[in-house]
Amino acid sequence: MTTLDVLYLGDEPATVRALVDVDDCTVCLVSTPTTALDRLRDAAFDCILCEYPLADADSFLRRVHEQGGPPVVVRTADGTRPDAPHDRLVGPGGVDDTDDADGVGAGATDPADGAGTDDGTGDGVEGRDAEPARVLDTLRAYAGRRPVPAADGSHAASVRTGEPTRVPAPDATPEPFDDPLLDSLGDFLFVTDAEANLIRWNAAFTEGTGYDTDEIAEMEPLDFFPDRDAEAVTAALARVAEDGEATEELNILTKGGEEVPYEISATLVGEEAPVLCGVGRDITKRRETQRKLDEAIDELERSNAELEQFAYVASHDMKQPLRMVSSYLDLLERRYADELDEDAEEFIGFAKDGAERMREMIDGLLAYSRVGRRDREHEPVDLRDALDTALTNLEIAIEESEAEITVDPLPRVLGDPGQLAQLFQNLVGNAIKYSEGTPHVEVRAEDAGDHWAVAVADEGSGIPPERLDRVFDIFAHDEESGGSGIGLAICEKIVDRHGGDIRVESEVGVGSTFTFTFPKLGADSPEPEPSGAEAEAGNGAGDRV
Repeated sequence: MTTLDVLYLGDEPATVRALVDVDDCTVCLVSTPTTALDRLRDAAFDCILCEYPLADADSFLRRVHEQGGPPVVVRTADGTRPDAPHDRLVGPGGVDDTDDADGVGAGATDPADGAGTDDGTGDGVEGRDAEPARVLDTLRAYAGRRPVPAADGSHAASVRTGEPTRVPAPDATPEPFDDPLLDSLGDFLFVTDAEANLIRWNAAFTEGTGYDTDEIAEMEPLDFFPDRDAEAVTAALARVAEDGEATEELNILTKGGEEVPYEISATLVGEEAPVLCGVGRDITKRRETQRKLDEAIDELERSNAELEQFAYVASHDMKQPLRMVSSYLDLLERRYADELDEDAEEFIGFAKDGAERMREMIDGLLAYSRVGRRDREHEPVDLRDALDTALTNLEIAIEESEAEITVDPLPRVLGDPGQLAQLFQNLVGNAIKYSEGTPHVEVRAEDAGDHWAVAVADEGSGIPPERLDRVFDIFAHDEESGGSGIGLAICEKIVDRHGGDIRVESEVGVGSTFTFTFPKLGADSPEPEPSGAEAEAGNGAGDRV
């Protein structure tokens, strides 16, 4: 008599006793789907008996069916029957009645005939509380049965294979996937064992490498990569083993000797018998796009450098002839003062004003070009120190205007001390210059997550809405406001070179607030701490200058 090998997933005592007490039945008892899958990889079974419902049972049953595992019989409160997907394949209408060695067929107890499983309800199944030994009749009837595809691709009939079945193991014979859906994908799909030896792959893998199935089955993992990438491949596999997953850009070496760049992502699946599941995507177009982008960036940086060099040279060289113009205008005014009429004096005044304005613009252009030419290595800078330097430079303007400047605690950032001082000098200087009455300026900082947001606020005349969009443009000034129109452009350039951004909020007659951001020093970046007068006073209020 042929022994029935059963994998039992459940914990019903009566069912266990019934299975164990039968001489022609060997049973492997497991309590979790994970353990059941491990057993299926290690041994072959005629069928599976599963108590239902059970945690993760649906996922387990689906995997068994997808991987061609043995037939599954489930026990529910309503009865014992083949699992729903299997029932659709080899259900009562599809079980053949051919006699075989196990006696299934004519005269045998087979659910297909509705015999031997009636619990009095007339539905051909016994309830969970019925005699557990009768479950064996159902197991024997379905043991070894496999779906057989009909002509239209459906599974309308079944035959007994005569051999127990196990779920494919990691050491299975290497072969392609037999799945039209996986073969329709353009990306590589592959499964390997823990040593990266191929077990399964899709059509895209075959087409992309140029090797046929037999060749792939005989190849070693490193055969698919250029020799120079061997170290990178080994390191990526080590990361998968350690972290469970890894992504790497590698070159695939085709049969024709061509190297094709791929982004390959791999994940380790399973514990006792792990396999590596991977996806590879051809990134040739991405690499080409990135190359063109890098070339464009390089060209733009070169062009900007040339423009900065031109601006520096032009502004520097233009100062000498401008001095000559101003000097001769002064000489003309002094030497011929008694001979000039009122119109001539007015014309000379216009010329001198124009020359002075030109000097301011040249100085501004020179300062703007120097921001990019004289970058020094960034270092930790206390923004309060940079602000103090700026206030020292503005000392005369502050005294003459009797400006009140309130400073809250400021953080430390990574930057150029000189440029940061210039940033504060331009913003505070503008706040004083464009204030009506006694200037009131506030400097404060806020923690904005991974960066600091520093604000310089005033109660000045404000900026008209139509000028807000171009306030940081070079030479973006109007005749009424005066100035060179380059100070805020310098501020934007400094902030940009420190990895931040700057913006302005303003209302005419109320004032303006310029807010700029700086990346934090890092996880150990200190919080803003009181300094100066505030530290001495020991209070939380801002320091008033």
